[in-house]
Amino acid sequence: MSDLFVVICRDQPNSKPARAACLSKHLTPIENEIDRISFAATLKDDNDEYFGPIAIVKANSCSDARNFIRQNRFFPKRDRTLPYVIVLIRVILVSS
Repeated sequence: MSDLFVVICRDQPNSKPARAACLSKHLTPIENEIDRISFAATLKDDNDEYFGPIAIVKANSCSDARNFIRQNRFFPKRDRTLPYVIVLIRVILVSS
């Protein structure tokens, strides 16, 4: 896995209770996946309200990165409403 992808997700409006309910299911298995996550943080708006995560993940392709994110515990199998927008950007490292 040599490529890095920036993943930006945005929650649906008023989804804070649903995200809070998923939090422990999300955090518990991350230790098993930590080798694929180079960076992760939360995104907040001007009112300091959380609206989604940002991460840099290692993947073989864009579809591999998308599948990795969708397998995350914030995407319950019965409820694909969190997050509702996923942006994937391939990182190209250039050395000088």
